[in-house]
Amino acid sequence: MKHKILITFLIIALGHSLSADIVSTPLGNRLRQIFPEIRDNYIDLNKNGKLDRLDDMDERISDFLVQDDQLQVQETLEYIKTNYRYFPVRTLESVRDALNSPEGTINELIGLNYGSSISQLIEKRIAMGEYGLYLPPSARRVAMAEMSGFLEEMNQAYKKEGNQAENQFSAAKSSLYSMLEKGYPLPEPMTENEKEILESTLINTLIREQSNNEAVETALYTLGLIRSSRGIPYIIPLVSHTSYSVSSIRSLGAIGNLEALDLLLIALEENPDDNKKIEIIRALGSMGARESLQPLLSILNEEELSEPLLKAVLDSLGKIAAAGTKDRRISAALAEYLNSADPGLRISAVNGLAAFNDQATVASLLGLFKKERSETVLLTLVDRAAGIENQSIVPSLSNLLQNPQTSLELKISCLEAIGNHRDGIKGVNGILAELSSSEPELRRAAYDASKALFRSDSTALTASLARSVNINKDLLFQQQAARLFAELPDEGSINSLLAMLDSEDPEVKRFSTLALYRIRPAGNLRITTALNKMVSNETEPLDVRINAVRALGAAGFDHPSVNVEQTLITAANMRDAKYAQLRYFSLKALGQMSGLTDDSVEKIIAIAGRERDMSIREEAVRTLSSIGIAGKERLDLISSALEKLNPRTNTSIAIQFCELLGEAGNDSFISFAKELKPYLETIGDKRRLAYSFYLSGTDEGYENFIMMGEDRELTDFISSLAESADRELLTRVIERLKRTGVNSEILELTAIIESELSYSS
Repeated sequence: MKHKILITFLIIALGHSLSADIVSTPLGNRLRQIFPEIRDNYIDLNKNGKLDRLDDMDERISDFLVQDDQLQVQETLEYIKTNYRYFPVRTLESVRDALNSPEGTINELIGLNYGSSISQLIEKRIAMGEYGLYLPPSARRVAMAEMSGFLEEMNQAYKKEGNQAENQFSAAKSSLYSMLEKGYPLPEPMTENEKEILESTLINTLIREQSNNEAVETALYTLGLIRSSRGIPYIIPLVSHTSYSVSSIRSLGAIGNLEALDLLLIALEENPDDNKKIEIIRALGSMGARESLQPLLSILNEEELSEPLLKAVLDSLGKIAAAGTKDRRISAALAEYLNSADPGLRISAVNGLAAFNDQATVASLLGLFKKERSETVLLTLVDRAAGIENQSIVPSLSNLLQNPQTSLELKISCLEAIGNHRDGIKGVNGILAELSSSEPELRRAAYDASKALFRSDSTALTASLARSVNINKDLLFQQQAARLFAELPDEGSINSLLAMLDSEDPEVKRFSTLALYRIRPAGNLRITTALNKMVSNETEPLDVRINAVRALGAAGFDHPSVNVEQTLITAANMRDAKYAQLRYFSLKALGQMSGLTDDSVEKIIAIAGRERDMSIREEAVRTLSSIGIAGKERLDLISSALEKLNPRTNTSIAIQFCELLGEAGNDSFISFAKELKPYLETIGDKRRLAYSFYLSGTDEGYENFIMMGEDRELTDFISSLAESADRELLTRVIERLKRTGVNSEILELTAIIESELSYSS
């Protein structure tokens, strides 16, 4: 904002050229070359050739109130800063290059004010792992599929001969290049075949299409993007080409291979113009080689370095240090710029010095926490501090976080840095304090930082949060704490959760009960008693009662003084439709209990037999299966319930009933199961029914077990089980089936079984 006010003032002070006619400026013309649609007051982020004004992305730059090209340039640059994530790195680099070589006093001021910001945004964009267009996942998948399709078309055409194949290859290549020029992402990950055909095509462009400026620029950019070592020998000759010198150097830097190091060092000694020199310096920084150190330090001793050139040197020195060359000459050179009047240079110094862990360097960075006034510099410092291993870093971050003058954005950065620091648990109190912030963004950042600390030291985070819950009764804090306990289950939170069950706030109770479900505290009578009361309490919110039921089931614990079983049975038999989910989880919880009474089992059987809600009915059957059914009276009840089912419409439940009876060695289900068999569609259901026949262990059960072999997909399953069957009974059944004239599938199966039985004996 200060930049905008300053430049507006300068424009008014320096001339009276404002008029109804817009006078173009060199910088404005450069931006219009990059974004032709600026003439229509928008930037085509979607690359669809039209203005889009969406809820989450507005392509309109602004409604220009002052028709002045320099002010429009400002508005455009502000728009780019705000929406940088939507721009391909290549486009942002073009904007940066335009700002590095402006013409005219005011344009120079604009370049100085915005050049550093755009450079930082390029680094952020690269850190996102997205060099091209920023696309939502669905659009990204479509774009990648299109790219893969073009590469495959090129590959297929390459294998053929003739004009048709040549035309097919050219069309696919043209479409591919068009997408690359717009910034669409490459397939990820690329197959070896895709990478090979892409590299070959790009290299061929460098060799044969040097008159096609746009194609060569795209090839150079993409070879750098895929870090193609194979492309280096073909890029190197273009370093001396008038049209492609800067782009080829940039490509070599992106590849980062030391193969081009000597060439770039020689080119640097030739004292090229600033644009080329800056790209050489950036490329040397990307390579990170120690051999580049002295030439870069020598440049620092030159007089009257331009701001972009000086910044490029400092950035590259920092990258060389980050690559492993921790030379004290680098730290000494960078430290001199911590007091620079230019925030951009201070940022470069901070970025580079963060690679050093010696006491003197860290002390110089720690001093910035107290004296630095630039928000942008502080944001960089905080971001880099997360990776500096020093015991004073977290306290410094905590002090900045708690300073009332610290902005919201900077506080959020502090929270992220503390959460990600190796010693972050030392700043846990500051993080937890922000859980009750009135700013939603700050609460979210504190929440995420708490999760990060839990990953590094779960015991310490849980203990700190539990202590804070007992002290800080602020509702926002209690809600956030309950959410954290639920998302990060740990037994150390049990006592705090027990107290939180008494909260009057539904959200606190909802997440507290969910946390107890996930922790599964077995044998805790106090918790069981509290949860049991919540299930029975009609005044409790339904979701709280559901979570309480789930927690009781997960604990699987009952006590005569509580009688959880009776509470769950009562809940399972509620009739109102609004209680459907409570009934469902009550049945599920009963399946996790042991030693249920006959009365409870009979009520579950009754639900399984006549309940209209099929999901509840199926859960009742699963509960019966979980607890195991024995005793003639219970089995008769299940058999009776089975007979009342419609085999055509109730196949899922019918199979479960058959399994229950089969497992108990009860063959009363077989008559119904034969009716059920034709309605089974999946091989899984057929296999389950066959297994039920087998488990019955009876003559009729074995016969139907073998008859399931009419489906050839079950042959291996049936023959394998037959090896463990009652041999005498199985042999008798097979002989009877052979005499009754069964079909060919069964005869083949019985032959296989007899062969295996003969072999095993």
